[in-house]
Amino acid sequence: QRVEAAAPPVLGDALPPPPPPRGEAAALTMRAGDLKAWLLAGRWADAPLGLGDDFADGLRAAFLTRRLAAPAEAGEVVAPLADGTVELGAFERGTVLTHAHAEAFALGLGRDAAAVTRVASLGPSLLAFAPAAEALKALPALTSLDIAPLGGSAAAAAALADVLATSGRRARANPGRAGIDALSLRAQQLGFDEAAALAAAVADGRISSLDLSGTRHTAAPPPPKLSPAFATYGAPRGGVAAAMGGGLAAADRAAAFALAWRPALESSALTSLRVSQCALSDGAIVLLTGALRRAPALATLDVSLNAFGEGGALALADFVAAAPSLTALDLSGNPLADRHALVALTALSEAVGASTTLKSLEWAGLGRAGALTPRGRAQWAALAASAITDRRALEVVDLSGQPFGGDAAGASVEAAAARDARAGLSLGVAVRSSWAVHTLRLDGCGLADGGVAALVGALSGHVALATLSLSRNAVGRRGAAALAAFLGGTRTLRSLALVGAGVHEEAALVLAAALRQTATLEVLDLSANPLGTTDGEVDAAAAEPAAAP
Repeated sequence: QRVEAAAPPVLGDALPPPPPPRGEAAALTMRAGDLKAWLLAGRWADAPLGLGDDFADGLRAAFLTRRLAAPAEAGEVVAPLADGTVELGAFERGTVLTHAHAEAFALGLGRDAAAVTRVASLGPSLLAFAPAAEALKALPALTSLDIAPLGGSAAAAAALADVLATSGRRARANPGRAGIDALSLRAQQLGFDEAAALAAAVADGRISSLDLSGTRHTAAPPPPKLSPAFATYGAPRGGVAAAMGGGLAAADRAAAFALAWRPALESSALTSLRVSQCALSDGAIVLLTGALRRAPALATLDVSLNAFGEGGALALADFVAAAPSLTALDLSGNPLADRHALVALTALSEAVGASTTLKSLEWAGLGRAGALTPRGRAQWAALAASAITDRRALEVVDLSGQPFGGDAAGASVEAAAARDARAGLSLGVAVRSSWAVHTLRLDGCGLADGGVAALVGALSGHVALATLSLSRNAVGRRGAAALAAFLGGTRTLRSLALVGAGVHEEAALVLAAALRQTATLEVLDLSANPLGTTDGEVDAAAAEPAAAP
């Protein structure tokens, strides 16, 4: 078996040579061809002379700028990789391109046009020039675009919208042509007009995968009239700003996101949408889910790291329960549990259970208890267990960082241990009843040794579980014994992660002995554990004095 443990990386077999004496030049021992290859593609393992990444990137960008000025050599710069990707980030960063560079880029791209399937890190420097945009339109096999931050360039946004719309029209006119199918617009700062134009182009191009993670709007149109939908979720009737929470500017920007992208969100071709870290508030979630109801093919929805509250959660719950094709949902990084928002948590948990299509649930927490009392934690664990039990077709469950574990503060240690055991048992029983779960992640859920033991004991006999991660919980002797018994009986587990779980020498020996009984485990990660130190517990039987003769 392969056992992974924390160890410092070893780079080389000796100390680095001393720096050259002052006044002498350092010699670079390498072939010119190697330097040329690194400067062209950035595939060389180390920067020359151990230079920093920033200097190396600047050197490569300057070199590529000079190379791009020569059309005869442009093919070397934009030659696609083996997977069909053309990576443009190397000379987009810190490089001021001219019309001649764009013409050279177009020429080089045309030489391998049939092999290019993805263009990555495409930025405003090239999009602003017509030759580059036309070259992108002419790529017959292009299916994916990854756009670097446009930096507020309206010309680049307009050019991108034109490329997307043209690709869609040509794909519809020629069914044998793939057309752009996936678009990544991460970490953009867009005005409302630019975003609306891009959304229309996405809808016209029938793009199925749209990643808007981190994208924000810098300006907003006049707020719309309050939709009747707001009243459904208990929002106040004082206007859009009040319904969305926060100040007027923040509310308008949140609404602008959903309003501007509405044509794309309503597309019948949309199958994957990622809007992580988009500062979506309650009102924005209401507008977003209202538009997505017209996207019957949506299978993946990522709304992680958005701090929406109860109103947004209720709107999202209604959507999840009724979505006809949703198979993957990511709700991670939302502070609902921290706020003790049990109404919202109940609605979302019931929606997961009511879904007839969901297979993957990622609902990682923030790793803190927040306002949840020990009783609130127990209620939240029961709600999560109920959702898993009701939706028996779940295959991936990630509830890492959710505060399920008990807290001894304000209560006896015995009471906290009992709550831990009940939480672990309810989660384990729920997963055990869900026969399709093959990946379970409960990292950092605050479970003590008894809670881990109860959880793992309930998992015994699961017929599909292949990946189990319990890192940053407390695994002592009881938890290790339960894991050992589980390893001896499982025929499916391939990966077990116990990183930073407080595994001491005694528990480690129990796990080590169990490795001889498992035929399937391939990875055991015990990084960041005190494996060589004792847990300090005294065995009661061994501590009893010997009976007098």
